[in-house]
Amino acid sequence: SDSWTMARNTVTGASSRDPKYDASAPTSNLSNDSARLEKKSEDRTSSTKSDSILTDNDLTSGINSSFDGIVVADLNGIITQVNDTVVTLFGYATKIEMIGKNLSILVGGSDGKRHDGYVKAFKKRVTTNANPQHKVLGRQRMLHACRADGTEFPCIIGIKMVSNNTRIAGYIRDMSGVVSEEKKKASMEMNTNEAIERVVDDHAFDAIIASNDHGIIQRVNDRCVAEFGYESKGELVSKNISLLMHDVIGHPELLSDSHGEQRLAVLTRKDGKEFQCIVASKKIKGTDNMVAFYVRNLDRAKASFKCEKCD
Repeated sequence: SDSWTMARNTVTGASSRDPKYDASAPTSNLSNDSARLEKKSEDRTSSTKSDSILTDNDLTSGINSSFDGIVVADLNGIITQVNDTVVTLFGYATKIEMIGKNLSILVGGSDGKRHDGYVKAFKKRVTTNANPQHKVLGRQRMLHACRADGTEFPCIIGIKMVSNNTRIAGYIRDMSGVVSEEKKKASMEMNTNEAIERVVDDHAFDAIIASNDHGIIQRVNDRCVAEFGYESKGELVSKNISLLMHDVIGHPELLSDSHGEQRLAVLTRKDGKEFQCIVASKKIKGTDNMVAFYVRNLDRAKASFKCEKCD
């Protein structure tokens, strides 16, 4: 049937446009095709495994020209060879200070105390398997390294097995600058969030909206949710403030610091109804691009004034 032919073509890769294609060919060819697919899979696996193996020639030619620090150790975790980058990176004076020492002197954090155990488990795996493969080989991971003076720094390390299976080579890249930048960014975000929280008060009488200079709402208070007829803050956060203030679309200057100046405006609720209000916008201190909008509903204020007058 056509469906069976399509199924066979999916496996074999055959096509009616292929001159070798024969729709009447015996289906026994499927077993041969499956074998070929399995062989391809094995080839890909072998290729992946080879990525974790380093030849002696590769090691010799690349150890002193590598951008990364390289440490070579035997299966007991004893350092046998290092390049100049490692010496500088870890703050040692010469290679001699490092050679003959245990790898654990270079490992910081909680991994440093457990490193000897890792090495023993790795050695057992290698010495009891004719074709050793381990989850750490050919992969990169982030950890803390320890300098000669005891200070630690973040790094990325990749492990490869030297082809005779008697040594391992570790490639180490210092990530201090990258991590420091990430920490700086996280600190700035935290300071910004704290500054916004101080302004967007859930106990305030007015509706308060915090927006960035692109008009994207970052936070609102409880009064804002109620005033505009929404059910939760999540319905407003990450939306454009023009959803509530249509005139912002044509007046981007309203998103800049207006020093608290007040103006009359007509805003729109979720149900499409409009109400008159007073709006004041002011840059939020402690942030680079955040503006707070204070909204006071005049219709509600007028209604309240009339009630008081009637009383």
